[in-house]
Amino acid sequence: MMASDKFIDIDLIKKPSNIIADTGFDVLTHAIEAYVSINSTDYSDIYAEKAIEYVFKYLSRSYNNNEDIEAKEKMHIASCMAGIAFNSSDLGINHSMAHIIGAARFNIPHGRINSIITTICYRI
Repeated sequence: MMASDKFIDIDLIKKPSNIIADTGFDVLTHAIEAYVSINSTDYSDIYAEKAIEYVFKYLSRSYNNNEDIEAKEKMHIASCMAGIAFNSSDLGINHSMAHIIGAARFNIPHGRINSIITTICYRI
């Protein structure tokens, strides 16, 4: 299932900082998992790399300033790019574990549990 349109409503994107952090880390995890997937391609890597770049550049701005509309818009774009990347490649064990551990077992927000277990799943 793919979205055919997108919109950014400024009133909908002004959220508490914990939600901004949780969703931002979910975006980052989508992009990282797409990038390291055995099914990744040059095409998916382009989107994953740009999404990662945007998260590192705009997540802290979005988190620290709820009025920073450029940062909010760029994080939405990063989310879309990460989605394109993982739809073209795949997600991995990080997301599989996050779904089981997070909401299903311990009621931890999905993006937050992703950020916690990423270092366990992808040791460098």
